Amino acid sequence: MSASSFGEVLWNPDSAELGARNAILSQSWPKSTPPFAGALSIKHMLSGTAVWTSGRRRFRVFGAAFLVLNHGTEYALERRVDGPTESFCPFFARGFVESAARAVRVTDDELLEDPSGDSGAEFEAREQIYASHSSVVSLLRALAGEIRTGAASGLRVEEAFVELAGALVRAQDGVAAEIARIPAAREATRRELHARLQRGRERMHDGFAERLGLAEIARAAAVAPHHFHRAFRAAYGVTPHRYLTRLRLERAARALEASDSPVTEICAAVGFESLASFGALFRRELGRSPLAHRRAAQLRKIRSAAALGSR
Repeated sequence: MSASSFGEVLWNPDSAELGARNAILSQSWPKSTPPFAGALSIKHMLSGTAVWTSGRRRFRVFGAAFLVLNHGTEYALERRVDGPTESFCPFFARGFVESAARAVRVTDDELLEDPSGDSGAEFEAREQIYASHSSVVSLLRALAGEIRTGAASGLRVEEAFVELAGALVRAQDGVAAEIARIPAAREATRRELHARLQRGRERMHDGFAERLGLAEIARAAAVAPHHFHRAFRAAYGVTPHRYLTRLRLERAARALEASDSPVTEICAAVGFESLASFGALFRRELGRSPLAHRRAAQLRKIRSAAALGSR
């Protein structure tokens, strides 16, 4: 993509411009960056893996997950070379998501009475990996596809940023609901425990291919194993084991789509010890065998290439 902007949205600008205007950074080659303080942004990988680090936290992002980092947070990026890699990271101008939050949470009457109201409070997201917010991922992937095929106009990209900002606000409401489901009497305790559960999830994302046990995951969260299991299930609606299994299957599905590696190799690479159990779980969760999934992905690529060639 050679364009430097889509309407008011910048495309791959210098880091000094991030936060002043809405922008998209998208790269398709392995690249790491030294630490710098960025703008409020969504980190997503269309393919491959990247690890963002901030302080002592490591956020490994791949598949249907994304990471949100706030204005002023210092972080570094480490791209992992594990096949095709393509990032897609929207950056929001200061005040943009704040306006979206107001549009989502304030009544129409109030918006009409004070269209440009500004509370002065800066929007702050929970800085964490988000793995169950399909609306954000769907918007990211749809916009990336439109840009890749040349179908995106400036107005369309500007509208997509409005939609993404609203989805990000609603994702924060989803986090609040997770916190509320944690069985603790005090709000402060629920918030602290949720933050620790996130450390456990980060350990699972970062080490999905390892032989992770409940004790090790809970230790990363600084929570006793029984307590971690109970709180995790309450907050996310699944057990840690089921969450990790889904994570591994999603990773396997992407590997099947992107490579010709043998199924046995992919099975081992994502942390499964038994090919039979991997195949059965894959079929149960995705509705078809690993080889059938690969064939379907190959057919989609052929049809997509033919559609582009006919334009």
